[in-house]
Amino acid sequence: MLIAFIEWIVRKFIGHLLFLFWLAVTSPPLVFLVWLRHFHEEHSNLVSWLGVPLVLAWLLGSVWLAMTTIHHMFDEKHMLLSAVKYTLSDLWCKLAFVPIVGHFFTPDEDKTHYDDEGA
Repeated sequence: MLIAFIEWIVRKFIGHLLFLFWLAVTSPPLVFLVWLRHFHEEHSNLVSWLGVPLVLAWLLGSVWLAMTTIHHMFDEKHMLLSAVKYTLSDLWCKLAFVPIVGHFFTPDEDKTHYDDEGA
């Protein structure tokens, strides 16, 4: 009972740290919009409206990335770097099903079979 409680506390603490990690890693588009709004006042209204859905997607995406990384670390017993790798792989698969940008994330060729003509 005590060990389960300690694991729960560690899981929550690492989950919050990973949320902050993913916020920092995925923040450059948001930093670019802040810079654009600050130095180009003529487009500040458009940038502000563009920033609202971006901030919402940034926060929700960071929560999903942190939860997925925690799942790989605690439930599947992977170390941090392999959990991040599997999290990004899960993200890649999910982005392949998004209608507008999905074709950027689908593989171009089948790499499960050996290509004897290419060699």
